[in-house]
Amino acid sequence: QEDTEAARKFYEEALALARQESLKAFIPGFTHNLAMVACFQEDYKAALSYALESLKICEELGDKINTGDALGIFAALATAAGEPAKASRLFGAAQA
Repeated sequence: QEDTEAARKFYEEALALARQESLKAFIPGFTHNLAMVACFQEDYKAALSYALESLKICEELGDKINTGDALGIFAALATAAGEPAKASRLFGAAQA
């Protein structure tokens, strides 16, 4: 638990700096990592929020790599919600 708290703090600080310096291309990576940490902490509401932000910016930037990562988070959230079929579809979309 301590490691995930440290990771979350690190990525929150990195995200804040990226926003402050208008480094939009870095935001999807940081929000993706925050979503992953939030999933590990079972903070699914935060994970969804970060994944949505990541996906939105990826679409704006045309960033296909991080778009796949965001879809992977949605698949993890579907798995956590007990929806394996939905998770499978999302994971397949993330690989496409």
